[in-house]
Amino acid sequence: MNLVPAINEMESAISKTKHEYDDKIKELKDGLVALRKLNTVCEKCGGEGKYLRSRACAEDDRPDPNDPRDYIKCSDCHGTGKAKY
Repeated sequence: MNLVPAINEMESAISKTKHEYDDKIKELKDGLVALRKLNTVCEKCGGEGKYLRSRACAEDDRPDPNDPRDYIKCSDCHGTGKAKY
């Protein structure tokens, strides 16, 4: 059974689809770079300068958003809320 034409057709379809997605991903990455250049807010904390701690283990109490002791100072912006790049 000669399946070479089917194999070639499948490889062609894969190559075409990969090329289309590569172009789309490049456009999205370029857009992301442009947004990051315009951004002035820290991405990790969202400009708050702090973020809610995570649970250390299953027995640990859930962090309370109303308790200031449950917040951690952002290590990326050092509490300023501003982007570093």
